[in-house]
Amino acid sequence: MVLHNDRLMATSAADPLPSWNNGPTKQRLLAFIAKVTEEDSDSFMPRAERIAVHDNDGTLWPENPMPFQAAFAIDQ
Repeated sequence: MVLHNDRLMATSAADPLPSWNNGPTKQRLLAFIAKVTEEDSDSFMPRAERIAVHDNDGTLWPENPMPFQAAFAIDQ
């Protein structure tokens, strides 16, 4: 189960990203993951070397009508 938009969604091995549109971006991402996680692949990466970095530089924050950062500061 995965929490998505405040509701639990069932996940399955058949579709590890059920909330994503089945387009080229999703297909490229799944192909990359398969390539680096399959031990017989030339691009295999050991689990200890797999690092994900997430950067919230503000591009994901809506700016209208008030930036979330300001609303958060006001409510505190």
